[in-house]
Amino acid sequence: MKIKDVTANCQNEVKMVKTFSPDESPNIKVYDSGSTHFLHEVGNNRQVLSISCKRGSVTEREWLFGIREIMKLELEGVVIDTKPSGVVFIREKDESMPRTADCYH
Repeated sequence: MKIKDVTANCQNEVKMVKTFSPDESPNIKVYDSGSTHFLHEVGNNRQVLSISCKRGSVTEREWLFGIREIMKLELEGVVIDTKPSGVVFIREKDESMPRTADCYH
């Protein structure tokens, strides 16, 4: 999957995210890949990635790509939340959360 940095063309979106960010001056990047839109916010010891898709819901391939290639993390290091609108929010686990999942069979 190839992405294009479109941050320069999305300054209104960047300003809105900065306004509502808990961090004083987060670094925000916006990427597009076809109909998929990635918004990556990096702040004080935390990362959040939102993924939306014009054609409907975000696929597993797209969010895995976001975690590994944009956030530079592994699946065990994140929390994933999908909204009814189809937007996927991925955030880095904080220090108080365990890095491994408990699996019961």
